[in-house]
Amino acid sequence: MLLTSRVFRTAALAGAAVALLTFTGCSSLNMTTGSSLDKGVSLQGKLHGGSQPVSGARVYLLAANTAGYPTTSTNASVSLLTSATGSTADSIGYYVTSDASGSFSITGDYSCSSGQQVYLLALGGDPGLGTENTHIGLATVLGDCPSSGNFLATIPSLYVDEVTTVAAAYALSGFAVDATHVGAPSASHSIALTGIRNAFASFSLLADNGTGQAKSTTGAGNGLVPQSEINTLANILSSCVNSTGDTSTTDSNCSTLFTNTTSTGLSTGTQPTDTFTAAMNIAHNPAANIDNLCNLQPGIGAPYAPVLSCSSSALPNDFTVSIRYPEAGGSSLTDLAVDSTGDVFVTSSGGYLAHYAAGSGYTETRQTLGGSLNSVAIGTNAIYVSDSSDNQIYVTSSSASTPTVFSTKNPSATATTPAGLSLSADQTKLYVCDTSSPGGVQLYGTDGTLTSESTGYFNQPMKTAVDTSGNVWAANYNNGTVGEMTSTGGTVSGEPSSGRSFPYSNGGSGVAIDQAGLVWMTGSVGGAAGQISPTGSDISGTSSTYRYTSGDSGQYYPYGVSIDGASHAWIANELHSSVQAISETGATAAAISPKGGFQPSNPDASTIAAIAVDNSGNVWAIGKHLFEFVGAATPVVTPVVASLNSPYTTAAAKP
Repeated sequence: MLLTSRVFRTAALAGAAVALLTFTGCSSLNMTTGSSLDKGVSLQGKLHGGSQPVSGARVYLLAANTAGYPTTSTNASVSLLTSATGSTADSIGYYVTSDASGSFSITGDYSCSSGQQVYLLALGGDPGLGTENTHIGLATVLGDCPSSGNFLATIPSLYVDEVTTVAAAYALSGFAVDATHVGAPSASHSIALTGIRNAFASFSLLADNGTGQAKSTTGAGNGLVPQSEINTLANILSSCVNSTGDTSTTDSNCSTLFTNTTSTGLSTGTQPTDTFTAAMNIAHNPAANIDNLCNLQPGIGAPYAPVLSCSSSALPNDFTVSIRYPEAGGSSLTDLAVDSTGDVFVTSSGGYLAHYAAGSGYTETRQTLGGSLNSVAIGTNAIYVSDSSDNQIYVTSSSASTPTVFSTKNPSATATTPAGLSLSADQTKLYVCDTSSPGGVQLYGTDGTLTSESTGYFNQPMKTAVDTSGNVWAANYNNGTVGEMTSTGGTVSGEPSSGRSFPYSNGGSGVAIDQAGLVWMTGSVGGAAGQISPTGSDISGTSSTYRYTSGDSGQYYPYGVSIDGASHAWIANELHSSVQAISETGATAAAISPKGGFQPSNPDASTIAAIAVDNSGNVWAIGKHLFEFVGAATPVVTPVVASLNSPYTTAAAKP
């Protein structure tokens, strides 16, 4: 169902065995074998800690491994530098050394294969204080190794500093344990390799590796980047980089940084030993120790500006990094979904389907389909969209000029009001929520043939989800229950005619299924989320073990829900005391996001209506505009229907 757990998110996963996944219908792509290895030429760069050059640093060129998700002891990043550097290889690999001006040169010293995902790491060096700081870790991202085997034509020079280090940490967050352990599942997993390729490419949305500066807008100019936040994080790292690296006293800059950036964000986690790993740990635990980290940002004379306020009375809510993609036209955005390439599709009450293409920096194109679009579901070869004003379903694709249309009718030929959509694993059945009162769940063939409408245990269902046995679950808005039917619309043994209730919830609005088969439901009216077991028993009850109410993890009128690769629930909050927020909740009750939730860096003063996780670990949410929380989650298989065909193992939960 899901890729696997992001092992770095919890120490308990460090030694866990991860089963290889296979995906139906996905071709094999091997990034490391069968490719010719060409010598790279003339890659120049400079290392800087703030405005000061870093001399004597060891500079490595590394590629993400494709042998499986990394831990601190297995599946390390692949060293690309060769003995031509003239250095002696250490435990990481061969390296070149920066000179007195911070400059380094990689000429005929490396080999990379087309398609390998490449980043540069610099460790140690003197930041201008006359002594080596062994805790310096600076990084930048080069991305896809070109077919020529070298980066001469695409990246003639690099400027590596704390800004590029922060951008690299967030971009690679979904696939990284620490500075030298970055990787994805086996090279035969083309969906996972697409995810890591997109993750490396997302670096360029945040920073420029030629200038070392944070961007204010994405390269295509269509996204607002939180430049001040990236600069603030860079300044926090610089407090350690531009020091002697002393950790012998608890109040030194490096000691303070490492104490507050453990692998779990808690005192029991593993402390980093370099600033790049520290940045990764902030990305993994963006709500941890905000005040202590903010105190490390220099006041007057900070190397990077503009910055966030870090005063005790105006601390940032959290350190998630989110990009806002402004939506022109003034229509309400209603739903979103992600396909196997990482492209995002958003429906609008204005009748258009917006397509944000990952390969183009998420530039937007539109298809005008109908009156008021409500929901979207993505299959392998088609996109299904419901229109709640014209009572129709549109079948289209990212390149279609004219969609296929079929009307939604119940068996008595009365027009319905279609909403949530989902597909069976074999993509021969389309399940449509009929939100007319009392409504039901309709079963269509993907050719538009209506087979049945199941009522009884459904009452104005809003969203549906299909489990691995093929049964269909729906959240009922009218009475706050969740209903279940078989894949053919039949009754499930023991299913109450009115659906299964959550005693603390009302206004069922979202439904999703996690790795263990637990069914998550959100209740936007009752302000809570809860779980039902795969056999249909209410394990939420009135206890707090599986119940998440207003205020927990920042939830407030939770509306949509999506599950990531660690079985964490990501929740869109319809209302949040006039503050936009999404929430992250652990598989078994731990509140991960803070009381204020995770808030967008550039909020738009509207509610969050829907949420989805992509195969790079980015979390997407819609308010008036589209938001991308970069690297915030554990990657998943996309589209959702593809995950139903995938074997998976239940992973340990993040604390």
